Amino acid sequence: MCGVVGLIYERARDDLGRIAGQLLETLEYRGYDSTGAAIQGAGVSVTLRKGVGAPSALIHKLGIVDLPGQVFCGQVRWATFGAVTEENAQPHVVDCKTFLYGAHNGNVTNCDELEAWLKAQGHVVRSNNDGEMVVHIVEHLFAEALTRLPEGERQRGEARRSAMRGAISEAATRLRGSFAAVIVDPVTRVLYAMKLGSSLYFGLGSDEVGGRFCVASSDLSSVLKLTRTILPLSEGELLEFTPEGFTLFALGRKERALTKLTREPVRSRLRTEETGLNPPFKTFMEQEIAAQQRTLELLVEQFAGTGPTEAPVSPASPTSPSLEDEREAREEERELASAVARFAELFAQAQERGRRVYVLCCGTSFHAAKLGALFFNEVAHAELLPYLPGEFRAQVARSLADGDVLVALSQSGETKDVIDVLNDVIAEGKAIARVAIVNNVNSTLGQEKCQLVIPLRCGPEIAVPATKSFINQVGLLLGLAITVARRRLERASPPAEERAALQRELAGRVAHFRALPALVRQTTEETRAQVEEAARLLYLRPSIHVLATRMIAVAKEGALKIREVVLNHTEGFECSEFKHGPNTLLGVNTVYGIEQLERTLERLGEQGVLPVAERGAFLSSLSTDYPLVYVTGPDERDVALTISAINTHKIRGAQTFVIAEENEALRSAATRPPADSPGYRSIYIPLPRTGDTLSVAFTATIVLQQLALRMSLLKAAHLDRLGLVGHGVHPDVPKNVSKSITVD
Repeated sequence: MCGVVGLIYERARDDLGRIAGQLLETLEYRGYDSTGAAIQGAGVSVTLRKGVGAPSALIHKLGIVDLPGQVFCGQVRWATFGAVTEENAQPHVVDCKTFLYGAHNGNVTNCDELEAWLKAQGHVVRSNNDGEMVVHIVEHLFAEALTRLPEGERQRGEARRSAMRGAISEAATRLRGSFAAVIVDPVTRVLYAMKLGSSLYFGLGSDEVGGRFCVASSDLSSVLKLTRTILPLSEGELLEFTPEGFTLFALGRKERALTKLTREPVRSRLRTEETGLNPPFKTFMEQEIAAQQRTLELLVEQFAGTGPTEAPVSPASPTSPSLEDEREAREEERELASAVARFAELFAQAQERGRRVYVLCCGTSFHAAKLGALFFNEVAHAELLPYLPGEFRAQVARSLADGDVLVALSQSGETKDVIDVLNDVIAEGKAIARVAIVNNVNSTLGQEKCQLVIPLRCGPEIAVPATKSFINQVGLLLGLAITVARRRLERASPPAEERAALQRELAGRVAHFRALPALVRQTTEETRAQVEEAARLLYLRPSIHVLATRMIAVAKEGALKIREVVLNHTEGFECSEFKHGPNTLLGVNTVYGIEQLERTLERLGEQGVLPVAERGAFLSSLSTDYPLVYVTGPDERDVALTISAINTHKIRGAQTFVIAEENEALRSAATRPPADSPGYRSIYIPLPRTGDTLSVAFTATIVLQQLALRMSLLKAAHLDRLGLVGHGVHPDVPKNVSKSITVD
C-alpha cells in the first residue's frame, strides 16, 4: 500500500512545497496513517518534515507547503510494517555510511532479517519500518561501491551514477517482497525509481517557473497533476532521472543485472482535469456518484449503437475537450470495439471447446463480477464464474485447462492478490487466454499480465469507495453479455420461430441497456427524499443487513459501501439466506457493545446515578428493531420471496427498508406493522418503473451509494460534535482502507 513520489525541477522554485502538498493530497487515498516530505534546495542539505496523520491535515501543520526547493521526495503511509508513529513515517534520511534519502510503497517481507544485518554493520536504524531498510540497504551498498572509485570520481559524473545503479541492482537481490521505491542521491541530485512488484508511474514535462521536470509516483493521478506525458513502466525496471531526462534499465531480482532499455513516452488518455474536486461538490464520492450518468452513457453509446442522450454533462466531466482529446477518444472507441469483438470470440471458442470463463477480482470488482454472472446467465444464457483470488487458488487453480479464459477485473489494474494469481497461471505455461478489464490501461494488469485489455473508460476515481468504476464495470459486463448474445444468435441456426423469440428478447435487453444513463439520473432525482429519511434512521445503527433477492451482488456492494464510509457493521446477503442463521440477530439486541455498556453502567452506579437493580431494565430499553434493507427486482417470484421474508422477519423484531419498483403487495407487507409492535418503522424507496430486474441492479445500486454517502456525512458530523478525535468516518478516505491494495 502507501504512496511514494519523487519530483525534480530544472530550477529551484519558491512554491515547490505547495506542489509537494498537492501531490501528497492526491495520494491520500492510498494512505493517511502518516505523511512526510523531504525537500532539497541549492545545497546538499535536506529538510525533512513528517508526522502521524493524513496529508490534508499535515501539509500545512508541518509547514510542507511553505518550503522552497528543487527536489522533492514524499510518501503517504498505509501502515503494515511498524506502528503508526513519527519514526515509522517516511521518507527516511540516512547518513550512516554515506548520505541518501528515499521512501517506498509496498512490503519488504524480510524486514526483520535486514534490520539485524544493518545493525551488525554499524547502521543506526531509527524505526522498524521496512522503507527505512530499503534506503539503508542501498546506502550501505552504495557506500561500498564509492570506496572502489578513484577519489576524484566519488562526488560526480557517470562513475558515481554507475555505482548507485549497481548498489540498487544488488539491493534488489537482497530485498524480498513487492514494492516500489524512490531514492535520491543528494550530491548529484539524481533520482532513482524502481518498480519491483508495486505500482509506479513516470511523467515528464516543463513549465515557465521551474523549467523541465520529471516525476515518479505510485499513482497515475498524481503524475497527471503535472503532465500527461508519461513513460509506461513494467515490473523489474529502474529509472534514473534528472530534469533533463531519464534512462531506463531492466533490473534483475535474482542476480545483479542491468540492461539499458529504449522506450518512448506516450500521452496519457486520462484527463488531468478529472483529478480535482469541482464545485458544487464537497467530496470526491459525491462528485463521482454524480459523474456516473455520463461515464455510463459513453459505454452505452458504444455497445448499443446509440447517439448521446440529451442528459447534461456532469460537473465532474470536462465540457470542452481539445481536438487532440477528441481524436484520442475516437481511438479509444475503436480500440474498445476491437477488444470487445476479440473477447466475444474468445468466449465463443471457450464454449465450443467445453472450457470455462473465470473472472478474478477483489472487493467491489468481485461484486461487479457477480452481477456479470447474472447478466451472462440472463442475456447470453452462458456461464461466467467469478472468484476471489484465495478461492480461485483453493478451488480452481489446479484444474485449469488449455482453452480456459481468465478475466482480471480491477479498477486500478494494480491489485496485488489478482496479479499474484496471474503470475502463477503464467508460470504454469498452459494456453489460458488472459483478459484485463481495467480503468488504467497503463497498469501492471493492463501492460504486463494480460494479452487483451478492455478499458473501463470512466476517468480517474479518487475516493476510496468505488462508485463510478463499479457502475462502469457492471455496464461493461452487461454490454459484453449483449455482445456475446448477439454473436451467438448470428452464428446459430435455430428454427425461425425460436430465432424470432430470441431476437425479440435481445432487442428488449438492448432497449433497457440504452435507457440506463437516463434511468440513473431519474433514480437520483426521484429517491432523494426517501434516501435522506432512511439515512437519518440508519446512520447510528451499529449493525445492518442488506438482503437482495437474486441480486446478492447488489446487497454485498451496498453493504460494503456502508461499511466502508459509515463504519457501521453491515452485511449483504441473498434474501432467502437470512433465515438460515443470521436471523438470530432479531429481537433482543445483543449487537451493541454490551461489555462497554456494562462498564458505563458500573461507573454510573458508583456515582449513584443508576442503581444496580435498574441496570437490566436500562439494557432492555436499548433494544430496538434490527434494520433490514431489502432489494428486489420486479419479477413476480422475486417479489413474492421478498414479501415472505419481510413478514417472517418483522414479527421477530426488524425494521423494514425496501428498495424496489412500486408494487402494492410489497409496499403493504413493508408498511403494515406487526400487531405487537406499535413502534415499528418502515421506509419504501420506490425505484423508477422498468419491469426489468437487470435495470434494478443499476437503480438499486445508485440508491445504496447515495444512502451510504448521506449516512457517512451525518455520522461524521455527529462524531465531530462529540469531539471524538480520529473517528475515521469520511466518504473519501475512511480509516484503514485504501484504493488499490498493493500488498498481500
